[in-house]
Amino acid sequence: MLTVGQLLQREAVETTAVVPATGGNAVQQFADGGVATEQLQQAKIPNPRKLGELTNWFASFPGDVRRFGRLFAQRKPDVVHVNGIYLVAPALAAKWAGIPVMWHLNDTGLPPRLARIMGGIAYRIADLMVAAASAVGRHHGLADDQFEVLFAPVDTSKFTPDTGSEQGSTIKVGIVANWNHGKGHDQFVRVLKDISDRLAAPVQGVIIGSYLDNHKDYYDGVMKLADDLGMRDKLDIRGFVAEPAALIREFDLLLLTSASEACPIAVLEAMSCGVPVVAYQVGGVREMLQRPDQECGAVVPRQDPDAMAEASIRILTDDELHGRMSRNGRSVAVEIFDTSSIAQKHETLYRGLAGKHRGKEVS
Repeated sequence: MLTVGQLLQREAVETTAVVPATGGNAVQQFADGGVATEQLQQAKIPNPRKLGELTNWFASFPGDVRRFGRLFAQRKPDVVHVNGIYLVAPALAAKWAGIPVMWHLNDTGLPPRLARIMGGIAYRIADLMVAAASAVGRHHGLADDQFEVLFAPVDTSKFTPDTGSEQGSTIKVGIVANWNHGKGHDQFVRVLKDISDRLAAPVQGVIIGSYLDNHKDYYDGVMKLADDLGMRDKLDIRGFVAEPAALIREFDLLLLTSASEACPIAVLEAMSCGVPVVAYQVGGVREMLQRPDQECGAVVPRQDPDAMAEASIRILTDDELHGRMSRNGRSVAVEIFDTSSIAQKHETLYRGLAGKHRGKEVS
């Protein structure tokens, strides 16, 4: 969102990001990038499986609507862009203030039935629905003609293929994901074990992603699994990396082992670096990786490490296939997912909504 906001400002589209009052370092990141922010007290996005969090979310709802209403009355935006299915409060506040609402669906973590209910609510409130992939819109019960697809962006000028260094003898298989149960690091270790056992060349697993103390039990469990499988010494655990492009471009393959996603940034970054991807069938990964005549990787059934290992070995042992997927990934990233293209689509949608609201086109 930061990079898109920066590009939009060059086109005279002023962007203000509204972040929670406990927004951590988000305010500083936006400030460093020259994008304005407003901090606002608002309910934490709940885990739908935790009754206490849902109760707190419902209880905070009236106050959240009032706070967003006051903010919109002060700021007078032309369009309110809501990111996430649970952000009903700002959407309603904007609707009641007569401000067009663009509601962005960017997750598939909700159970299907609840997702369809929430999707129906959002569709009735919003002036325009957008989704991070077609699969994301459908997950929320919307027909293809009820939303626009607005993919996540990748900076293809930063995430570039490795053209200068010689390829080493060690095969590097990577995962870029913060440590939590939904990202499937245990699946990554199991797949890496299978690949290592079946290939003659040495294999190394590179893990990039933040580790938080509240996920210590999960981390410890994955490390125990790695010990049990004899894989601990084959893992290169990097933690949070502010600029991961240099590491990603060294990968021979990226694995996406998540239980749910929308339009995963890690996949886009790998594609832009010319790294083939093997992903579980989650969110919009098939739309990203298997475009007509431009296969950029393999998509396998969710939570099937055997199928992921098979696809990985097929790509790693076929130089022609690996090279074709590498070239296709880079080409698709530049043509479709580059930040400038995605920012331009944001601008088109914003200006279209604002123009309809004012009864005229906005140039």
